[in-house]
Amino acid sequence: MKKSLSLLFGLLVLAIWVLLYIYRPPETVSSLVYDLLLRFQAGGIEARDVVVLDIDERSLAEYGQWPWERARLAGLVDKLAQGGAKVVAFDILFIEEDRVSADKLQQEWSRRYGVPVRIEGLPESVRDSDSLFADSFGRVPTVLGCFLERGGSEGRSGTSSDPGYTGRFYELGAPRRSWLVANDFARLPLAELAEEAAGVGFINAVPGRDNVVRRMPLAISCAGERIYPSLGLEALRLFLGADKIGIVYDDKGVDGVTGMRVQDRFIPTDAHGRLLLNFRTNRFASVSAADVLAGRAASEVVDGKIVFVGTSAAALQDLVATPLQSEYPGVEVHCTLCENALAGDMLSEPRWVYHAGLVGLVAGGLLLVFLVAHARALASLLLFALAAGSVLAASLWMLVDARLLVNPALVLSGWTCVYLGVVIVKYWEEQQARRRVRAMFGTMVSSSVLEYLETTPESFSLRGERVPATVMFSDLADFTAICENMPPDRLSALLNRYLSPMTEIIMRHEGYVDKFEGDAIMAEWGVPFQIDKHAHQACAAVLEQRRHLDGLRDELCAEFGFELHARFGVNTGELTAGNMGSDERFQYTVMGDVVNQAARMESINKMYGTEIIVGAATSKAVADEYLLRRVDRVRLLGKSQAVEIYELLGRKGELSPERMRVVNLYTQALEFYFEGDFESAIPRLQDALDLDSSDGPARVLIRRLRRFKGDPPPADWDGVYSWDLK
Repeated sequence: MKKSLSLLFGLLVLAIWVLLYIYRPPETVSSLVYDLLLRFQAGGIEARDVVVLDIDERSLAEYGQWPWERARLAGLVDKLAQGGAKVVAFDILFIEEDRVSADKLQQEWSRRYGVPVRIEGLPESVRDSDSLFADSFGRVPTVLGCFLERGGSEGRSGTSSDPGYTGRFYELGAPRRSWLVANDFARLPLAELAEEAAGVGFINAVPGRDNVVRRMPLAISCAGERIYPSLGLEALRLFLGADKIGIVYDDKGVDGVTGMRVQDRFIPTDAHGRLLLNFRTNRFASVSAADVLAGRAASEVVDGKIVFVGTSAAALQDLVATPLQSEYPGVEVHCTLCENALAGDMLSEPRWVYHAGLVGLVAGGLLLVFLVAHARALASLLLFALAAGSVLAASLWMLVDARLLVNPALVLSGWTCVYLGVVIVKYWEEQQARRRVRAMFGTMVSSSVLEYLETTPESFSLRGERVPATVMFSDLADFTAICENMPPDRLSALLNRYLSPMTEIIMRHEGYVDKFEGDAIMAEWGVPFQIDKHAHQACAAVLEQRRHLDGLRDELCAEFGFELHARFGVNTGELTAGNMGSDERFQYTVMGDVVNQAARMESINKMYGTEIIVGAATSKAVADEYLLRRVDRVRLLGKSQAVEIYELLGRKGELSPERMRVVNLYTQALEFYFEGDFESAIPRLQDALDLDSSDGPARVLIRRLRRFKGDPPPADWDGVYSWDLK
């Protein structure tokens, strides 16, 4: 009866999933699995014929806010033509006349002020910047962007007609345009510009339901009359010298579009003419618009290439999410489409995948139902893991070797639900059996022994052991003064407000809070239980503590009248860990030179004006993920051996360019300092302080070097500085 219950429940779950598969549920799981597969196989850019002309933050700073006047854009096109660009494609809409053109300004000012206004002294050839911009298209084939959208009877932002439309497509197979992605209206370039452009392509980057761009329509049907190519496809057509683009339909007219043909290149698509984009791990070569306009860019950058003009400036909001990056310039989506076609490694999703998935879901699901219902738990788990792993491996292999997307998400999801459903029912059945056994034997042993046997709690011994771990000490700056000026009850409330979140952060990062000493915290990672990357976890916890205190500081200051600033010392190495104390009263803690050095490193922050000092072993362990600055080579109080100390700055990529410049200058100066070349070190430190006058290590080192001018170190000086801090 019980096995029948497991079987029936498993079959019910399988039937539900088959229905979901047939009627296509939301593709969230499929998208996540596809993203995972793509990350595994993604490689670098193959074709080098695509480059981005970036209207970046520097360009906006140098030439003013967007939109720029068309005369400047005409100059930009001229520069690209002179550099040998083969095609220029604008990921920008030019749907209105240039409002800063001389002629347009005359008209606007005359209307606004009610008097005739005339701008004198300009040649007639440059008075209309739209004409100037259009003329520049004759020097290099140029593609302009349009935007296709749906709309109702009201609030239409586009037009349903395009008198200047030029068809760029021919159709093969059994044409049925209803398969193509359809829109109703087009926001088209200014007619004066479109007439001179070599082509027009839509700039829509169509995201999925989770706002991630994975596919790109190569063609969109507009108002049932016209077909527009994507910006990237139109640029590719011009680059390859093709007159038209072929839309290849299934010969029987039942499977929609199979792909697009440009010259001798076939681009596979799904049934709706969308290309599955093969995103790259690295970014496309780019050149700043400011450098091109100023003549600073080398012509080789654009010579013979397709140049996509777009922006990475955050203020212009042309950023999209992709499976590989959460913020990706929209212009590079078009670059990816074009580069995939040129490299010949486009991804495709065969039509047979749907039917194969349905067969796999049913056959595999039935096998799981019967085997899991009858097999032991470990055997059924191994079987399920083997089946799921094999399917994933096969999918990844097909994606990497054959560029075929066989997404196993829905099949694996169905198998998982079947497996879990049967396992849960079996577990419930086993629990019922255990309760009967417990009722039978519970009176034969004590309840405490029975509980021990069921839970098997662990205990600690007094015996110490040598283990690798990371130790952290933290302390509040100037806390003695705070204690002297605050009543005990208020002081206790302040400490609770500070220590509670700090403790929670440490434990969330798998740390062990060893003890509190007033405002000070001692914590370890790697004891009493071993964890992977204990140094990484410690650094993550320390940085989060600092961030949390930064956010809490104003609130605490308003409530208690004092600003709290914490200092941290972190060190990694082998130490002695265990229960320390008497047989009656003991505590699990750590001892050793690693611990003592961590405490000294916390104190030494006050000498360098830093917040987080870590030891060399910690720095080496976390250098793959975190950014650290070597601060000094010091001899701590009571120690004969010198140690390297480092400042933990944050995760890689978090620091601003200006702050990175300060760090690099200090690092260069420190190298000269260790070599005894003080004259070369001082200018770099001064440059660092000019950028950031609050940089503590730079202030300390420059004072030391200036002191060395009058009182040089001994001839056998080894670069070590001794501190007498506890």
